[in-house]
Amino acid sequence: MSWKVCEIQLLSLLQWNAETIEKANAFLLEQANKNDLTLDQRYLVCFIQWLGQRAFLEISTDSPTPSLFEYNVSAIDVEQVKPRLKRHFPLRVHPEWKVPELT
Repeated sequence: MSWKVCEIQLLSLLQWNAETIEKANAFLLEQANKNDLTLDQRYLVCFIQWLGQRAFLEISTDSPTPSLFEYNVSAIDVEQVKPRLKRHFPLRVHPEWKVPELT
């Protein structure tokens, strides 16, 4: 899962918005039917929703955001997410975000 997330993150950092949206959409559709996601997996899904939403808003500021890109960061207990994931995939929009310690 984290390889796909890394690819989407890189597309986002390059500001290749159409590609980010395409890959994020495919990733989220793949994860949509999974009910047994771990906390770390839910964190990554939320991270991709955030990236997808940012890319979408860069392309289309006047259209409503697709529901697939809507996220609820407060549903994620960021303190329980593995520090490695938080370092590599920082979800800075989380209200309880702190820079993870190096361990």
